[in-house]
Amino acid sequence: MIEVRWHGRGGQGIKTASRLLALAQVGEGWWVQAVPEYGPERSGAPMVAYNRADETPIRRHDAITHPTLVVVLDRSLWREQEVWTGLGSGGLVLLNAPEVPVETDWHRDMVMAVPADRLAREAGAGYANVVMVGAVRAVLGRGGESSLTVAVQELFGRRLSAAAMAATERAVMAGYRFVRDAEKAS
Repeated sequence: MIEVRWHGRGGQGIKTASRLLALAQVGEGWWVQAVPEYGPERSGAPMVAYNRADETPIRRHDAITHPTLVVVLDRSLWREQEVWTGLGSGGLVLLNAPEVPVETDWHRDMVMAVPADRLAREAGAGYANVVMVGAVRAVLGRGGESSLTVAVQELFGRRLSAAAMAATERAVMAGYRFVRDAEKAS
């Protein structure tokens, strides 16, 4: 089972990101869950969301305590919370940042910085969350660009203008390609 834990702040779209990831995985034949954890629902408050994906039906409906992958949309949470808690030795943290923080005393080789804010701006999109969904899909290695495009159309098709839809698709693909290029370079 693949388990992803998202950390962000209210208004950054972690609930939307977890739904988008789930839609892409459903399109690839996975059984999925996308669950936000609600607490104080206010803009700027720390929030958590979860994704599970498996090739068989998922019977668990609890919080993810030992994720395969952790995604951090707001780098200030890096200092405020222990976002890596429960991450196993083969796990990875995707951090929305231009580079891994210098003060990281944790396993630097288990952190990948994705400049999602910059990539979103360059794509003409307003949010880094969709960039991070593309990055997650690339890290997980199953599926590809077509499932992401279909998921973007399904989730946002009725809500966004054609220009905003194109920018969102570019942003998702920017995250996907950033990770693929980083993997090739290493």
